[in-house]
Amino acid sequence: MRQSKFFMPTLKEAPSDAVAKSHQLMLRGGYIRQVTAGVYAYLPLGYRVLRKAENIIEEEMNNINVPEMIMPHLLPATLWQESGRYKKYLNFKIVMVVKVCLDLHMKKLLLKLLPRI
Repeated sequence: MRQSKFFMPTLKEAPSDAVAKSHQLMLRGGYIRQVTAGVYAYLPLGYRVLRKAENIIEEEMNNINVPEMIMPHLLPATLWQESGRYKKYLNFKIVMVVKVCLDLHMKKLLLKLLPRI
């Protein structure tokens, strides 16, 4: 695709709330855009970089015979309650039909899954 046709909205100056240099550069370079506090959308250029990084990691994992897997980011709250993280990290109340948590990392899920393998 020609650069003149590629959607890559750049900024002359970084937003004032972008503190980290890497954050400023990704915003200014047209890699990401903030959707809301802490939530970002990958723009086409950022998504291409992300896919290339994924391909490199996948290739290296294949070289050492490590299987790839995808795990959910949304987990039942019971996993967090078992580890004590529920009260530590979720000190606010939300009314929900089903209690779930957006996982920061997959540690607790891995610990639950690995003994079954």
